[in-house]
Amino acid sequence: IAPGINYHQIIARKDPNVPLEKSSDGLVPYQSAYLPGADSTLVVESGHHVQDTAPAILEIRRILLLHAATHLPSSPHPFCTRYPAVHRFFAAG
Repeated sequence: IAPGINYHQIIARKDPNVPLEKSSDGLVPYQSAYLPGADSTLVVESGHHVQDTAPAILEIRRILLLHAATHLPSSPHPFCTRYPAVHRFFAAG
């Protein structure tokens, strides 16, 4: 990851009884999935398809809203002007 690039990570852990450092999602070991320096890390009890879980979806939404609040200009982007519900969604946080 290039310097100055912010990133977040969602890591699946199939068996919560296994120590985190020795866990995996059934395919990728935690040691390979974990990247130091992330802005946030969420470990979700799940198999390899963690993106289908409610906690991961909520985390992705949180990250997108955080990014939008930080990067959206106060006046709507042309896309948001055409679709005002999009701007209201991101503006609401």
